[in-house]
Amino acid sequence: LSDLELLSDTEKHQLLHDWNNTGHQQRDEPLTQLFEAQVARTPDVNAVIYQDQVVTYRELNIRANRIAHRLIGLGVGPEQIVALAVPQSIDLIAALMGILKTGAAYLPIDVGFPADRIRFMIEDAGAMAVLTTTDAESALPDEPAHRVLLDDPASAAVTGTFPSVDPVDADRHRPITPADPTCVMYTSGSTGRPKGVALLSGALANLTFWNRARTPGRPGRRVAQFANITFDVSAEEILSALLHGKCLVVPPQEIRVDAARLVGWLAQHEVQDLFGPNLMLEELYRAANASGAVLPALRSISQGGELHVPREAAREFHARHPECRLYNRYGPTETHVCATTYPLPRDVSDWPSAPPIGRPVANTRVYVVDRFGKPTPIGVP
Repeated sequence: LSDLELLSDTEKHQLLHDWNNTGHQQRDEPLTQLFEAQVARTPDVNAVIYQDQVVTYRELNIRANRIAHRLIGLGVGPEQIVALAVPQSIDLIAALMGILKTGAAYLPIDVGFPADRIRFMIEDAGAMAVLTTTDAESALPDEPAHRVLLDDPASAAVTGTFPSVDPVDADRHRPITPADPTCVMYTSGSTGRPKGVALLSGALANLTFWNRARTPGRPGRRVAQFANITFDVSAEEILSALLHGKCLVVPPQEIRVDAARLVGWLAQHEVQDLFGPNLMLEELYRAANASGAVLPALRSISQGGELHVPREAAREFHARHPECRLYNRYGPTETHVCATTYPLPRDVSDWPSAPPIGRPVANTRVYVVDRFGKPTPIGVP
């Protein structure tokens, strides 16, 4: 007899329905259309900043369109995969959006990975093309046949030979739908063979709209693109910014790995939203506290990817920055990055020692189940 069957109808309804009443209507459009609509609304707002380079939404869209038309000319389209092996740069963001405009999914490749792992990912995913640069090309296997170098004079990224207008359904072999894959993320493989997980357009769009409701702001609100492109959170960082008029600020690699410099970079660029794993944030908190640095623009920090333990450094930092909210987030890649979230209280004295994973995000249902897959009563693990 399941524990659930011993509950009253009221308790069952609370577990199965009341706590999962997360329905929220959203626009049922592919990510590319949402991005293009945002370009039309804010063409002159800064979209991406990398070091001393800045592009507006209009300029980013033109770059992405030229890349998309180049790929479409190679036969790339919906339900296909393009490997993306581009160093951190504005071109990386433009290439990613260009792939999405074809209807294909991007497969992020870290050229610092071992050659065997890169080869496995490209072959296992069945990528039909690779977008890369001259510097990164040497780390890639010889296949697949189609390779587009973004810094080659014949490439769409640096010439005007390909159209700058938005691709339309007539350009593709079929229309894009919200059910199409947006990207394929590979697991670390720490417990076995790495596996690719497809993240769907509609689910990621849902996540970005939920995120916008949680951290609203004027066009140009600055979001750090901190996560490695192969980490699923990077998809949320990029899309939550570019689909809603925010500005993506990309730190160079040498700053990503130096907490003290990262603190200064966040202050210099007046970053308002930051995503990061617990261990990275712990180093950031320590560096900021040690230097007495104040980050007055910062409004939200989202922790995910591992168990969150708010230590003394986090408490000290947020006590000095009461306007900056800390969110504990949970969700494996298979649930499209984030399934639940818990906002820690603004008063750090009210923080629990072990924050819960929180409540489900919009249009998501969450259950605690027993070993038979049956929902458990309140308080039963």
